Amino acid sequence: MIRLLICSVVFVCGCATTTENLNNEGIALANQQKYQQALQKFLEAYRQKPDRFENCLNVAQMYVMLKDPQQAIVYIDKALELNAQVLDIHILKMQVLLLQGKKAQALEILDSVAEKNHNNPRLYALLLSMGDNALSQKKWEESRQWYQKAIDLSPEESKAYIALSRALIFKGSHAQNSYENFATSSEVRDSDFNKAKAALRKAVYLDKDSVDAHLMLGMIAMQTQNYQDAQLEFAEVLRIDSNHLIALTAASFNQSQMGNISKSMEYLQSAQQLYPDRAEPLWLKANLLIQQQSFSEAVATYITIWTKFPNLRDSIVQNFRMNFSHYFPWLVKLITDSNQQIADFSFDMLKEVSRQNFARDVAKWQMWYKEKGQHESQKN
Repeated sequence: MIRLLICSVVFVCGCATTTENLNNEGIALANQQKYQQALQKFLEAYRQKPDRFENCLNVAQMYVMLKDPQQAIVYIDKALELNAQVLDIHILKMQVLLLQGKKAQALEILDSVAEKNHNNPRLYALLLSMGDNALSQKKWEESRQWYQKAIDLSPEESKAYIALSRALIFKGSHAQNSYENFATSSEVRDSDFNKAKAALRKAVYLDKDSVDAHLMLGMIAMQTQNYQDAQLEFAEVLRIDSNHLIALTAASFNQSQMGNISKSMEYLQSAQQLYPDRAEPLWLKANLLIQQQSFSEAVATYITIWTKFPNLRDSIVQNFRMNFSHYFPWLVKLITDSNQQIADFSFDMLKEVSRQNFARDVAKWQMWYKEKGQHESQKN
């Protein structure tokens, strides 16, 4: 549901004592989410003072909360007849029309009020909210349209440029709308990186200390293998906020892509020290250790994740399943490791992913993999 910009605290009381009491009672009930009871109070106040647009607006809002947009529109139109100069009434009507799926009519209202309300923060917030709502539903093109309208309304505000770049980057991508997934996604399809970068550069021009803008620029540079540029952007984020977890892990991953494993580990250590209760640094550390062929240490790190973050156990299994052909050669050797924990975990992963059990017989595991395992891993 679209979040209303007009909340219960702005309900306006009538002039007459009885009307004032009714409105106060309605406000109290609305704040307790007793919308049906609040509606009755506001309707009575409206009947006493039908010439006050505030009373119409109170009734309309209750109908919205009760999911009766048709009745809400009736009272919104009454409010507009009484005072068409109040922006909040137009905003509420836009929201209700959107709830009804009447986007064209909502946009007509937007165009008419935007001309008289340039740089209005309430209207700007609504447009950003609409864009965010569309983006969360993966309606990429619609989200871009809302963000562009926000830019047109307030071209000197940076937030909409950043939001627009996010909509461009994630358009058509399998990655979810998050920095973490974009940072490590191997493929971002149908994205317009040039337009996204232009929007982000504008955001940085408007606000040189915009963490989000620098971070997104870094992600784009890393995704397009411009690792030096990416590192400069991540450095800017860390200049602004030295404890930024995503920037630390992204900088670590970026350094690993450049082959600077020791520097990558430095960023990871900082992230781990600052955020001992977060899984991201540990997960990346495990991957880096595998890249360094430090397999027993990598498994030890996975054991830590498995123990500290039970909600990620399925993800660990899925990771081993997806990379089984790469992991098998070293994983099978670790089932006889001198460290019992590492040996047991490696054995459990082998059994879970392969659905086989050759005990700790390395030769049998290798024979199975040579004959059938490679084909089975491809199916997985």
